[in-house]
Amino acid sequence: MSLINFIEGHKELKKSNELIFFGGSFNPWHSGHLSCLKLLPAKKTVIITPDHNPYKDLRKADQDYTNIDTIERETKNLDLKVFTFKDFYLKKESNPTYRWIEEIHSQYPEKKLFLLLGFDSFMGIDKWIEAPSLLNNLSGVYIASRLDNKEQKEEQIVNLTSIANQLKIKFLGHHDYEDITSTQLRNKKGPE
Repeated sequence: MSLINFIEGHKELKKSNELIFFGGSFNPWHSGHLSCLKLLPAKKTVIITPDHNPYKDLRKADQDYTNIDTIERETKNLDLKVFTFKDFYLKKESNPTYRWIEEIHSQYPEKKLFLLLGFDSFMGIDKWIEAPSLLNNLSGVYIASRLDNKEQKEEQIVNLTSIANQLKIKFLGHHDYEDITSTQLRNKKGPE
């Protein structure tokens, strides 16, 4: 199923004028990911898109950590309208963000499309595959702070708005789990 079909199949998504996409390998999903969602204003419409990092080889051991059921269970009681689109992850192939954002923007030019990012992703988004296309098809980005650096943040704002001057950049603030990373959790647990 495509994301377009997914949106068409959910009345709430179809009628929403703003869609926020929260993507990542969530390998594994942890309290930091949940905290990013909790920073969003209430009643926002979010589509969580578990996916594979297009820069990394897919390995079975890494895939074992992402648990869609956990994501759905932990997000169901948030004061947000949360949907989980599973097909990118289930396909077990890389799927660069620019590609599906471009398709959604073409299909729904009236919708405001946002990404929810951690600070580290915000700092690297200009290096993502086809970053100018991605940034120019977005209305903006919401950023959950994670050990940010004020000077780097200001430089990146200037950089991104020079690529896409319509891009709204909204910082959501800090949360209690900024020091947790999926890599640390994987290294602690080790492959099963």
